[in-house]
Amino acid sequence: MEHKTESVAGTRAASVESNGIHSPGQGLPQRTTTGGKFKRHCRKFWWLDFLIFAAIVLVIVLPIVYVGVPNEAQSEVDKTTLVVNAQDVTNPEPNSVGLALNSTLTSHSRYHPNMDAFNVSLFLENTEPDIEPFGYIEIPKTHIDSKTSIDVNQTMQVADMDQFIAYNKLVIGSEEFRVAMRGKPQMKLSGIPEFKVNFNKVVTMKGLNQLSGSAITSAQLINPPAADGATMSGTVSIPNPSVLNLTIGTVAMNLSVDSTPIGTSTIKSLVLSPGNNTADMRAIVNTTLVLGLVSTNYTDGVLPIEAVGTSCVNDEGEALVYYEEALADVVLRLDLNLTEALTAASGS
Repeated sequence: MEHKTESVAGTRAASVESNGIHSPGQGLPQRTTTGGKFKRHCRKFWWLDFLIFAAIVLVIVLPIVYVGVPNEAQSEVDKTTLVVNAQDVTNPEPNSVGLALNSTLTSHSRYHPNMDAFNVSLFLENTEPDIEPFGYIEIPKTHIDSKTSIDVNQTMQVADMDQFIAYNKLVIGSEEFRVAMRGKPQMKLSGIPEFKVNFNKVVTMKGLNQLSGSAITSAQLINPPAADGATMSGTVSIPNPSVLNLTIGTVAMNLSVDSTPIGTSTIKSLVLSPGNNTADMRAIVNTTLVLGLVSTNYTDGVLPIEAVGTSCVNDEGEALVYYEEALADVVLRLDLNLTEALTAASGS
């Protein structure tokens, strides 16, 4: 009887244990911790976590790389300054000139990118916003430092003759002038995809200031006239306060005194370099009229000459309209001192 009772009790205890109910004294099951759940989650859903992480990184990084950096770079490019140190204009032809530029780009940016070669439009500011470029140049591939030297040496085709004439009128007629340029170079910073910026600059330069300060430094009467018809020869001094070295060509001018025409003069193969320039001049003047002015109104032998450009040709005899019209806008006022010339003529 006792044996039967123990058997039933054992069966009940086993049943209770199998149902997860522990009698006193038995060990309780270990509870799952938060760390354990996280580990199991990571093992099971690692791919989902990776995608979420990647998405967050892309949302943060991509705007910085593709928007933030280019925008900051554009701001830094806008702050740069460009100064032209020297400009040579050579080999003038009716529709082109040789152009050599040395300029310095100054930047205070912490970025020092590489800038690919790019085309630049040259234009006058008064044509904005629909710009009318008078020519195009190519800026070579350049590494941008705090001070970067940029050299250009190429033939520039005249893209718009009216605008190029207007540009040369500013160059010759102004004390100071401005030239605008516009381009869109590709920039490259280490570790960042290439991006484009707007390169919009305005350069301020000294002009030739209407050739003011020019003077006839010597003059001789030619009698009888020379084979080319010249009745007077001499030298002229022409200052150039700019950094431009201009090959102008052969220039012809009308000469007058008190609005009375007295003849024409020619300066061959004129080149105006920075500083003072001396050029030979030959003139066909009405000597009878000139001597009459000296004997009446200008007895001191000094005639106030007004000279205005009428034509300009290159060494091949081709008309250079852009210089011709610019020189026609300038009235040179020169003192022609004939005292020595008249003394020499009377002595002979």
